[in-house]
Amino acid sequence: SGNGRQEVYVFGVNKSMAIKPTNMRYLPRELSSLSVPEMKGVLAASGSSTEDELSGMEKDILKGMVAEVTTSPEELAKLIAKANEPASDIPTPRSNKSTAQPSPPNINSSQLRQGAERMSSMTPDQLRQQAATMRAMGAATLRATNPAMAAL
Repeated sequence: SGNGRQEVYVFGVNKSMAIKPTNMRYLPRELSSLSVPEMKGVLAASGSSTEDELSGMEKDILKGMVAEVTTSPEELAKLIAKANEPASDIPTPRSNKSTAQPSPPNINSSQLRQGAERMSSMTPDQLRQQAATMRAMGAATLRATNPAMAAL
């Protein structure tokens, strides 16, 4: 909208909210919580190494390299988000229909409700674990394994 806010629907409370992306902050991440792919992504996003240079390295060596390029858990979270950004050559919804990916299958309201109920019954630890797993996957893998994420 005109004031810089975006409309977001929160299933847990069945409510829409307008949020400003500029007010959002990265969730700090500790180095010990990172997976190997996340560490490689951080190093690539920081510009200190390429994926090819990091191939076959042990986790302890990667941890040391990441510790050299980051100074805080907030900066680490920012680099993880940057590493997980989609490539700029991925078609956007406004792009030509012939190059865009197919739209996800239609989901009816009962399927949506069931999914929301499943998520609402998960414990905070289960939600954190699921989110960490999805972050570690990489965008292309996540889209390939979940048809609902294919157009994202």
